[in-house]
Amino acid sequence: MPELSQLSHAEKVFFAGCIRTVMLADGNIQEAELKDLDSIYRKLDFHDYEQCLDEYEEKSPDEAAFLKEAAKIANPAAQDLI
Repeated sequence: MPELSQLSHAEKVFFAGCIRTVMLADGNIQEAELKDLDSIYRKLDFHDYEQCLDEYEEKSPDEAAFLKEAAKIANPAAQDLI
């Protein structure tokens, strides 16, 4: 499986957005989900998650933008990780 360090910056930004999208899918963030998120950061060494998420939120404010960004992820290894 590819590692986060192998992703381009744009792929990491989209990945951060994907994590946020999954967390907010049911409209409610539980304490257990926040603990899981911390675990994900550590396992992936995603130290710049917050910065990537901020960048994602600036350029992808809605579902249409999310889908447009998803279409740009062409690297199969990045797709697998994300």
